Amino acid sequence: MTYMRITTKLLNDNIINNLLVNRSKLNDLQEQLSTGKRVSKPSDDPNAAINILSAKLSTDQAERYITNIENASSELDITDQSILSTVDVVQRAKELAVKASNATNGSTELSAIKSEIDQLIEQVKDAANTKFGSKYIFGGCVTEIPPYSEATNGDITYNGTLS
Repeated sequence: MTYMRITTKLLNDNIINNLLVNRSKLNDLQEQLSTGKRVSKPSDDPNAAINILSAKLSTDQAERYITNIENASSELDITDQSILSTVDVVQRAKELAVKASNATNGSTELSAIKSEIDQLIEQVKDAANTKFGSKYIFGGCVTEIPPYSEATNGDITYNGTLS
């Protein structure tokens, strides 16, 4: 039978080694407590790091979807307001046309109706060139320039795309 002699130096070395290992574990636990993160670098737990990155990617995608939905909703609200405004203006123009067709109107009344019709035309042009952020909403694929422009002779030209 062979005996192994355990020396004081071996015992001291084992104790010091165990203390160093425990101190390292304590440092890791303190870092986890202070940061609130169980995994601070991929080498801490590779599988957990993969899961964290995957969850972060999914969260980022969901946030992008939400932002896109909010932007689209805002753009639709502005488009809807512009169209409703135009419908109101056209309705008012129809009322004025009926009023102007009355033979009892004098030149003063007809001049006032013409002036109001001119203002309504300007309102429709403004609504047709409505912008959302930096883009024109009624220009089709051409969103950088106003979709409707007026020539010096009064003709209105559509500058957008139809498809």
